[in-house]
Amino acid sequence: MASLCAQRHAAVLLLGSTVPDAEPGSALVPGELLEPMHALYAAHYRLGILGAAARDEQRAQVTRTLTWVTGQIDQWRAEAQVEPALGYPMAAPGSSKDAVARAAQGMLTELLEAWGRALPAVSARDPRSAAGRLSPMLGAIEAHRYGWGAPLLPFPGLS
Repeated sequence: MASLCAQRHAAVLLLGSTVPDAEPGSALVPGELLEPMHALYAAHYRLGILGAAARDEQRAQVTRTLTWVTGQIDQWRAEAQVEPALGYPMAAPGSSKDAVARAAQGMLTELLEAWGRALPAVSARDPRSAAGRLSPMLGAIEAHRYGWGAPLLPFPGLS
């Protein structure tokens, strides 16, 4: 159900509207966010590298995505209680427009999958948190993936 809600969140965002705040449920357990937070930190690190490789119009898109990722780190950091690693592995993205787009799509897909893997544990403990907290995050990641040219998934976060 949370993944279906995420798909709806992505659609609303892509249509230029905003998603109303849902009932958030209980606080998430810090261990539930270990992998998702490291995926956010890795995305932040990798977007910095992509920004250096991107050209003009793509650099603006990298900046928008990086700004969103930074905002998500700020939003989730205190609750997650996870600190970033010193660095994260990344293949050289290349500097062509297609290479940068593929690297961004891959990085955002990894981010989506990491947050999706948190769904079962959170849903089992507190379905309201899964729907109210994780679904909007999955939907936003999916909208950013689509912005980089990735196809929309029917159930974001389920792999």
